[in-house]
Amino acid sequence: PDFITVALLADGQSAKDSEGNDITVTLTPDTWSAEVGNLPAKKNGNTIAYSWDEVNVPAGYTSVISGDANATITNTYGATGSMTLNGTKHMSGRPFVDGDSYTFTVSATNGAPLPENQSVTITPTSGTDATFSFGAINYTLANVGKTYTYTVTETGNRAGVTNDTPKTVTVTIADNGNGTLSVVRAASGSDSS
Repeated sequence: PDFITVALLADGQSAKDSEGNDITVTLTPDTWSAEVGNLPAKKNGNTIAYSWDEVNVPAGYTSVISGDANATITNTYGATGSMTLNGTKHMSGRPFVDGDSYTFTVSATNGAPLPENQSVTITPTSGTDATFSFGAINYTLANVGKTYTYTVTETGNRAGVTNDTPKTVTVTIADNGNGTLSVVRAASGSDSS
């Protein structure tokens, strides 16, 4: 982040300055440190435990504070994104009937993350369209800037039915900078079989 704001806590509550305002400090890359002085050591005879809390942690970051009054604040950026890979089997020339069974398999290149289900079988008995889903494909920061190609193939051996040709889906992963990844999808021909 370009800056972070931290609040000083006294016994777990917002510490106040002499005018009753919360004590906060904005840290920037120029310093990334701050010091607050002239703090009372005791309240009602008891030692005050000072600590820090980060205010408004930037989107996509987690904040871990180690130590109390003399603390180290570590911000770690993480981002995720996903895409659900679905398809539709369309029959032309006849409707689905009892005994129809079609299996769709997804494969990928370049070590691409794969969906929850890499193979799905459908057994529709009526109509001319049947949908299927491989489930979600999840992406992390390690995938940013990469392009992956997924290929969906169909198998089945019903008399008089010709399996569809393989379909490809290409995706490129980009970081939105706010803890989310953009999965930009471009299909070759159609992304459904």
